Amino acid sequence: MTRIVVFTKVEAPIERVFDLSRNVGLHFYSQHMEENLPRKNRHMMELGGRIKLKGKRMVTLESQVIEYDRPHYLRDSQVRGAFKQFDHDQYFSQEPDGVMVKDVVEYTAPLGILGKAVDRLYYERHMELLMQRRGAVLKRVAESGAWRNYIDEGEA
Repeated sequence: MTRIVVFTKVEAPIERVFDLSRNVGLHFYSQHMEENLPRKNRHMMELGGRIKLKGKRMVTLESQVIEYDRPHYLRDSQVRGAFKQFDHDQYFSQEPDGVMVKDVVEYTAPLGILGKAVDRLYYERHMELLMQRRGAVLKRVAESGAWRNYIDEGEA
């Protein structure tokens, strides 16, 4: 099993950061590395909700939110896809100067030894870069006025 941990410090209220992290439009934007932020999109991942992801070079996976404790914790896990197992835990902790977001991704590549080799050569670094990009997008949107395009002011 491969484990990737990425920390992102965000200077914004914890509820805003949590809700932005579950916004479907921002999620797709950060994973597909599009040039421009998506326009208004208020569709949120909720407990039990599913989302299908397909990377440019990676396999398709369908993930479901299986644990949810707003605004502190969110877990989504693969329910269908090419990995043997794939889990993404997101932890949010309030600190004096903002919110610390901890992303933990744990997965097992398919295809035994061949899958482990491909993971070491490609997937592991690619996954780490995706999580870093996700954190940078979350930070940029949460710390600017752009967050209003994704969540209502009363929620943040």
